[in-house]
This record gives sequence, C-alpha cells and structure tokens, in this order.
Amino acid sequence: MMSEDVRRGPAALAGQARQMPALQPYASLWKGGLGGDAPRWLAGHGWQPQSHDLAAVAAAYGRPVPGPARGGFLTAVRPSPSLPLAGVS
Repeated sequence: MMSEDVRRGPAALAGQARQMPALQPYASLWKGGLGGDAPRWLAGHGWQPQSHDLAAVAAAYGRPVPGPARGGFLTAVRPSPSLPLAGVS
C-alpha cells in the first residue's frame, strides 16, 4: 500500500526525512531537483542535454510507476575534441 507521503510527492518525503535524526545528514543534501532551466543552461555551456520521461525510464527497466508520472531524468554529454589514444600513433 502506498503511503500518503508518496502520493503527495517528493517534497513531502523530503520533509519527513528531515524530521528523522538518522536521515538529517542526508536530507540536508537534497535541494529539490535541477529546475526547468537546467537543459538550456547545460546547452549554453557546451553540453548536449536530453530529457527522459519518468514513465518511459521505468518501463525500460520493467518497473512500475506509482500513480501519474511526474518529472523525469536529465542526462547530458559534453563533447570533447578528439584526442589521440595513449600509445597509438
């Protein structure tokens, strides 16, 4: 059965974790995500960002998504100039 905090979202879970002494050191590191500007910022700084829908990622791993999927994942690759491999002439 899904807890009420899970249904309310990540902010509720983070708030609950901040109230647990054993989790406080870890919960203090949670900042709430990257925000909607992250892909544009990354692209403007030489990265190639790609957004991944939460439901699609979960399906690819054969995992269920509890309730309506919100959010997702962001990956980014920063291309570098071609460099010769070590030991290869």
